[in-house]
Amino acid sequence: MARRMPLMRTWIMQIEDWQPRPYIMPGALTGAGERPVTLCTEIPIAGWVDQHIELDIQGLFGTGSLEVDGQLRATFDSTADGRLRADITPLCTPGLDTLPMCLRFEAGTGARGVQVGVWLHGYTLLEITSLNISSNEDGSSFTAQCAVEAEQAGRYLFSYAVALGNEPIGTLNFEEDLDTGPHTCAHRLAIAGARIWQPGQRNRLYSIKLTVLKQGVGCDVARQRMGMLPISQAQPLADYPACLAALDGQRVFLQGTVWDIPAGHPLSHELLRSRIDALEAAHVQCLYVPDPQSEAFYEACDRRGMMVWQALPATPARADTLARRLIHHTCVVQWGMRASANPASQQDIADILAALDDKRPFVGSTPQRDGSIPVWEDLGRGKCFNVAGPQALLDPERMARYANADDALLRVLHGMAPGYTAHNSVDWFGLDAAWGKKPPAALTEYLCAETLRYFAERARFRGAVGFFGGSVTTPGGAAPGALIDGDGALCAAYYALQCAYAPVAACALLNHTACWAGSVFPIAVQLLVTPPTDWDAPPLPPVRVHASLYRGNGELCAQRAWDDVPCHSAELGTLDVTAPASEDVLLLRLRTTRDNPDDPEAPTLLHQSDVTLAVGVRGLQAIFARRPLATLVLRGGRLTNVSSTLAFGVMCDDALNSAVGGWGALLPGESWEVRGNANARALGASVYKPR
Repeated sequence: MARRMPLMRTWIMQIEDWQPRPYIMPGALTGAGERPVTLCTEIPIAGWVDQHIELDIQGLFGTGSLEVDGQLRATFDSTADGRLRADITPLCTPGLDTLPMCLRFEAGTGARGVQVGVWLHGYTLLEITSLNISSNEDGSSFTAQCAVEAEQAGRYLFSYAVALGNEPIGTLNFEEDLDTGPHTCAHRLAIAGARIWQPGQRNRLYSIKLTVLKQGVGCDVARQRMGMLPISQAQPLADYPACLAALDGQRVFLQGTVWDIPAGHPLSHELLRSRIDALEAAHVQCLYVPDPQSEAFYEACDRRGMMVWQALPATPARADTLARRLIHHTCVVQWGMRASANPASQQDIADILAALDDKRPFVGSTPQRDGSIPVWEDLGRGKCFNVAGPQALLDPERMARYANADDALLRVLHGMAPGYTAHNSVDWFGLDAAWGKKPPAALTEYLCAETLRYFAERARFRGAVGFFGGSVTTPGGAAPGALIDGDGALCAAYYALQCAYAPVAACALLNHTACWAGSVFPIAVQLLVTPPTDWDAPPLPPVRVHASLYRGNGELCAQRAWDDVPCHSAELGTLDVTAPASEDVLLLRLRTTRDNPDDPEAPTLLHQSDVTLAVGVRGLQAIFARRPLATLVLRGGRLTNVSSTLAFGVMCDDALNSAVGGWGALLPGESWEVRGNANARALGASVYKPR
């Protein structure tokens, strides 16, 4: 049978049904990343030379190689899953007691503090070479494909023990007559009362343990943990674009962002948890992942219901390796690939995935950060557009018109907040040189966040497949348009998407973000509602939407209300507006409330959206540059606008009475209640003064 044995004194091996305690590398590794590191030891092989001997090294991180008895046996890199297996049977000759082994880490791989566990396998009957378990479209069974290498012919028992979380469900047994050599066995695991994996929710995962026995003696064991999620590329709904799999037969609008963490630089468990917590609070439920991540990342997404659109390397062999590593993770709902100029590589990867995983769709070359507006066809199933800067200034005025005419099934918006200098702010914004010397970064961040929110709202209302905007940056790094910066602070783009992705939200359809002084223009108001994942859930109670338009000094100039609005996405009507006779900045405030049975006089605030408009030929940038600054004061647990002008782009992490977490505007004299030492920032035409 397959046996695990200890390797000398410092290497602790796994014995069947024991928890492995991996050997922790010595202090020499503290220099890893600046110089190469080599770890050497002796492998005891006495008494095992007549068997199949294999090294199984787990917990690797970085790039390097494995040498045994002076021979190169295997290499590993940052795209691997931290596991390295090497057959050393030819080296185990009679008379040898040990073999020298060396792990070599290259410089710059960031292998600092890595923990490595090493197992020595001696197989006499059968080895499980791979186990792939996937949920079926019926939503009540798994299909297990088990690849084995039989050393002896005979009848083998495949025993699957299934549990949901810590709750045992039962054991399913299958018998197979195998000849010597490799075999692939397929088994259907029926689950009574299957628990479906829910995107955007906390999930208990199924644990499946396969034990292969011969005449009652255990040969090998393999385990997988995953969720039950029926996935299909077929179109279950007539109007549903097929460029995304249907999840449990339901249409899901992907509210996404880019997980822009480089390969080889995984977040710690604490940072990983805090980033996903923040994304959940912003209603993000899907991540586009351009680089391979740690197992901890995918396991966290499995548990937390965070869907993953995984990009594969452009090299077919590397794509195959990564897909095989991730195929059992339920969170991965769609495959893509990094941009490649070789169409043959894309087709090769499509063929690999078709043979390996015929349920999740493969959408071809995915949009990248570079390029102006590249377009791709996803192998005949739909289309996706990517908008990237700073090739063109993506200001709200231009993007409002562009988004309204957008027919992309999937939109990815990148590069929304480049660092404008004093020089290019003069050229792009049309500002005078005196103002151009002032730092325009805060104004740029605010305007780009407004654009990001508008694009997300438009994609959501049009019924597109999804929208991906902004990114999550690595600690210590910075990326334009990031939702969460390298220090963990929430940026304006974060609050913009939190507002656009809210389950119930009112939004405005704008053809322009600027108008002529004295002109008359209508503002179309729409309601966005995310359908419940449970189709049997009772209908949501009706809501009330109130639209108000304010001048820069806080004066109310137009308003309209819609009462008893059914809680589903729909166009509500228009707010007819006559613009002021002089240049100004306008604030359109959309509030969505619901009756509070406990206090009829105080309805529950579900959502608030503050939209900025300009009266003047040169648009928001120029108007903001010339208007007086508002002053904010944080005092006595309240953040207050103490000036006589509107404050735009206010961010406050711990605002208690703001429906969108502290992103929006404050009228003169208006305030937010905050917790403790809130992190408040003012963008646009506002100045924050703590007192």
